[in-house]
Amino acid sequence: MSDLNGKLIRVEWTINVYDKNDELIKEVDIDVPPMERLRQIIPPNDDDPDLVDGYKLNVAQLQELNLYLKEPIYPQFNLYSYYLVSGGIYDWNKD
Repeated sequence: MSDLNGKLIRVEWTINVYDKNDELIKEVDIDVPPMERLRQIIPPNDDDPDLVDGYKLNVAQLQELNLYLKEPIYPQFNLYSYYLVSGGIYDWNKD
């Protein structure tokens, strides 16, 4: 994730839940584990060591990430798809 000339404050991750029509129905905030642990749960693509791209989660990955949620997700893979997604929080007033 680009820091856009030092304006990046932090990166936050959510688990996004999509229905079978690929419509976003829910974003669940995650208290992100240390990056090394996150990389163990979700092996990044070679060109994405910081897990910036969205990653479709499988049952085992979602169960591991449930440990970092305030309210666990009880997956229903027959109805929904689950993705780990990152987003940058920026200070646009910072020079």
